[in-house]
Amino acid sequence: MWIISNAGMGFGFCFIMGFAAAFANTGNTGFGLAVIPFIFIVYGFYDLAWIALNYTYVAEFMPYNLRTKGLALYITFNSELSHCLELLDTDV
Repeated sequence: MWIISNAGMGFGFCFIMGFAAAFANTGNTGFGLAVIPFIFIVYGFYDLAWIALNYTYVAEFMPYNLRTKGLALYITFNSELSHCLELLDTDV
């Protein structure tokens, strides 16, 4: 699943780069609009493996007695603190 996810993201990024370069060179809005679906395709392939991999990797390398504490710290720093920093960075 991880290989499929990375291959799909790679192909999606290739199409995004190609369409964006064609739009920059020609100014044709069709190429610019073609980038938008491929952004969603790339994120779909990202969601296929990478979201679950973040949690399983943290739990995998820690010893059994520290897994729950390590995963709790990971979730705290990854989600809660990043949202606080995002609020400071977002313009009103």
